[in-house]
Amino acid sequence: MSGTGPITNRMALNNLLLERGETHLLTWQDTAGGSAFHRIWTSVVFFKGEECGRAFRCLKGDAREAADGQALQSLR
Repeated sequence: MSGTGPITNRMALNNLLLERGETHLLTWQDTAGGSAFHRIWTSVVFFKGEECGRAFRCLKGDAREAADGQALQSLR
């Protein structure tokens, strides 16, 4: 597929779990902390209720992408 950009951790994780028929076993918990001027997002990925990825970033999407990368490595 040309022009679609690189495969993100989120896409790779989704593809892995689609192949296994286990997408329904993945959940996230995203929380914001810090001040209004210095927000820090924490994203935690759970598979079958067990934590398999955690990341902290200034942007929610970046935190989730990093946590998804950890989960992907954990589940491969």
